[in-house]
Amino acid sequence: MNTNNPAGMKGWVKSVDPKSGRTFYANHITRKTQWEPPEDWVEESPLPPTDDHDSTSDPLPENWEVMHDPTTGKPFYVDHERRITQWTRPRAEKQAKQKVSYAPASTTNTSAAMARILQANSAINYQAQTRSYSQEASYFHHSHSGATEVDFSDSLPALDFSVKKVADKYRLECPHCDTLFTLSNRRHHCRLCGDVFCNACSSHRVSLPLEGTEFEKPVRICDFCNEDVQQGNFFSMRRYLTPLQLFDPDDPDYDDENGVANPMNVNAALAGLTSDLDQMVQNAEGFDEKLTIPPKILVPCIIKHLSSKSNAADRAVRALSSLLSVGSMVGKNDFARSVYLDGGRQTLDQILVILERSGSDRRTLFVQEQAAQAIFHLTDSQVLSALMAETNVSGSKDEGMIDALDIQRTLRNMLDHSSTSKNPNLQRWSAATVRNLVIEDQRRACLAINDVAARVASGEPLVGLDYESFLDQLASTGGIMILCSLIGADDSDTRAHATGALGATLTSTRAIDGAMSALSEMTGGAAGRTDKKDGDIVRAITAGGGCGSSVSQLLLSADNTVAGMGCEFISSLVLPLLTDPEGSATLQHRYDYRNDQEGLGACREAALEIASGSCLPALLSLVRENGPVSRPIELRKTAMETLAATAVAIGEMGKAWADGKYEEGIEKNGAPATLVRAISVLIEEQVIDAALEVLRSSSVQSLGSTRDTPASRIREAAGIVLGELSSCSAEAIMELHSRQILSSLILASNDTSMTACSTLRGDSAPRCLGMLEAASAILMFAWQHPSGASSELLDRLIEALDVGAITYLFRVLTAKMDWESRDKSSGGMKARSAACRLVCCLFGIALSDETAIGMRRLMDACDTDQSGHRNPKGPRNIMEAVLTVLQNSLNHSHRMLIGGVSRGVHYQAALLDLVESALLATGSMCGSSVAPGGVEGVLIKGVRNLDNCFLKRHSYPIANCFF
Repeated sequence: MNTNNPAGMKGWVKSVDPKSGRTFYANHITRKTQWEPPEDWVEESPLPPTDDHDSTSDPLPENWEVMHDPTTGKPFYVDHERRITQWTRPRAEKQAKQKVSYAPASTTNTSAAMARILQANSAINYQAQTRSYSQEASYFHHSHSGATEVDFSDSLPALDFSVKKVADKYRLECPHCDTLFTLSNRRHHCRLCGDVFCNACSSHRVSLPLEGTEFEKPVRICDFCNEDVQQGNFFSMRRYLTPLQLFDPDDPDYDDENGVANPMNVNAALAGLTSDLDQMVQNAEGFDEKLTIPPKILVPCIIKHLSSKSNAADRAVRALSSLLSVGSMVGKNDFARSVYLDGGRQTLDQILVILERSGSDRRTLFVQEQAAQAIFHLTDSQVLSALMAETNVSGSKDEGMIDALDIQRTLRNMLDHSSTSKNPNLQRWSAATVRNLVIEDQRRACLAINDVAARVASGEPLVGLDYESFLDQLASTGGIMILCSLIGADDSDTRAHATGALGATLTSTRAIDGAMSALSEMTGGAAGRTDKKDGDIVRAITAGGGCGSSVSQLLLSADNTVAGMGCEFISSLVLPLLTDPEGSATLQHRYDYRNDQEGLGACREAALEIASGSCLPALLSLVRENGPVSRPIELRKTAMETLAATAVAIGEMGKAWADGKYEEGIEKNGAPATLVRAISVLIEEQVIDAALEVLRSSSVQSLGSTRDTPASRIREAAGIVLGELSSCSAEAIMELHSRQILSSLILASNDTSMTACSTLRGDSAPRCLGMLEAASAILMFAWQHPSGASSELLDRLIEALDVGAITYLFRVLTAKMDWESRDKSSGGMKARSAACRLVCCLFGIALSDETAIGMRRLMDACDTDQSGHRNPKGPRNIMEAVLTVLQNSLNHSHRMLIGGVSRGVHYQAALLDLVESALLATGSMCGSSVAPGGVEGVLIKGVRNLDNCFLKRHSYPIANCFF
């Protein structure tokens, strides 16, 4: 023995695993084994740095670097971008498994309402928070940036465990084969785990690296331990199993202090087991060889000591937490399943009792940290999806084992612990668990709705819901405020988990709202509800600072994962303004979001907060391609879509207050100060420049494909931004006009990829709608406010004609559209409205040109376009196309106003806008050169400078009839 080695003096020796050839360290006194050198270990000759990592031909992934531990020389790997370390060489992460749908098999006669309920069920995203091994290891070791690290593990100090022989009275039969012990079937002790077996089950003789005279020759071991030894594990975890199995916390008559089954030995066994599991967390290589005890045996042995009657409850929850952590990292859900199956509600309640302890001493905080970590793993998305899949396959077997968890009680505990910073680790795990609980609440609520809908569909009597979501109560009880406060926490992981929990709350609430609305429609209002709760959540998030500087810090993170998480969250607050057909509809005159209690009103309020606060510059930094940090295209897409939704809210509200006079009308009519400021900030922050950079960027240029790609979504969103800003801001229009980008907008709109139907907008408008609206606004403004230069309007007209505006507008006006569709038709009507306004400008400007050059060029373009059409049943030229649109829109308006046909406010608004735009275009084609809202020009040929009151839009049908 080396007397210069302090650890060696304490019983530690260095050995080599004969199977793997790896070096491990064993303590002959405590029989503890570990891969890493123990404390105070001194090598006889220092190990030189190894270069094993260089032998592989596979290069390291981006941002990874290999370094060496200065003590052992062992190589480890550092990800500088995510700031994590690990011992194993990094490899490409595997793709997430396919989502598990919890909806029942759909029937052939499923109604539209039932289909929406099934969609809400299948929308539960259990795979959204999948962590890789390296991420889990980093989290467990608290490798967090910007955090004050606090380690309370010393409050549960390590205990020395030694194997003791089991007394005969504890084993009346062999624990391996269940054979009864008799005079002829004698007991034999395993020298590795100390338990008693029959001769047949302990017939192996092996040499063990242990000190003592009895270990100088091969000794008897049982079949269980032999499995471990054959795999090179000479210190099987089964040695901890014996006292855990034999000790009964409910029996006060336990063995003496020197025996196996006593509280002291149980605590030591739990401490030793936890230590070994923690080593696996550090290095999970060879997990299956190290941990050979089946979950159905190991888990019950741990959870039985969670009882309040046991003084080992603290160490039991510590061991359970470590076991679930290892299982999560290696993708083994069997341990969590065993907790549900073998422990059930009793075990979960015992963990909650630990969380509900009073006190703030170090030990209490540390034990509660372990309890929160255990609950996190038990509610993990992969665990629950695996359990649900198993339940669906096995039918009624184990049915309801997931429902053993009291979600509301657990959520109250997690919110309480996440609001205290005394133990940052407890705060992290609690905030992370909130998200899991929110998703589980959605699952239960949607399945309850599904069950009622299935009964109604099959003709059974209507019954009440077995489970109702409580997510809407988070706004009134302060839960949202707590999570919003955590977005500004010092610890980066806490901020991330709080953001994820808020986003999940909003997403789940909307899914439940949709399912409840569909159920109400299906039952004629007898069940379900039509009122939506997401507006309360959005308002609570906005009021709690969820759109403030804390989120902008996430957006500005150099870590693209963190920035993406923050971007997804901020996007969820406003994206319904695009995805909901009513979100981008024309608003009522002088609309005030403060009086709108619906969900879209809350989204508009959030959009104003985003535009007026620090999130706007952060989003712009994500959108710009040449920013300080390289951003993936998916992240840029989400940021651009968020800007587009924000612009939709501000643009539509601005139009409602402007009365066609842009900023002047908005201020004159007394619009809310937040709206006035938001429009000003969007211009000051150069949002227009960012949108134009996107349209000019080569990385998002189309190759003529109509496929829905991130590049096409970015271009579409940029066009929406330009279209909305030009609808409410004269300053924005003048900025665009000064750039002379009219032809660029028309060319971009005419791209094949941009004429396809949008998958971003809920109204199915063509992707080019925003660009088309911006182009019509620029030309209309130039016509309404001529600069005085005689050739300026003519130049703009010829510029538009030269890039094929007539052919493009004809294609937009004659595109197929389902006029009867409540949602999908509104987008087509908006595109036709913008096209009609552009036609109005082209003909009106041509008529105002005294040189007649503009009219000749316009007619030549119309003739050229007409020569290319061969459809005898449809319109032959641009003028017939406009009149066809006018006729169709008037017919449907008549049906809506006279026939009582109602398809929603958004449909009505789009249809009336289309009627007005078609009348304007028809008036220009009929000979009017008066710009809408102007006073100069000719309304009817030979009549000039008519009184302004006669120039209002109701005069256009008169002009049309006169013609």
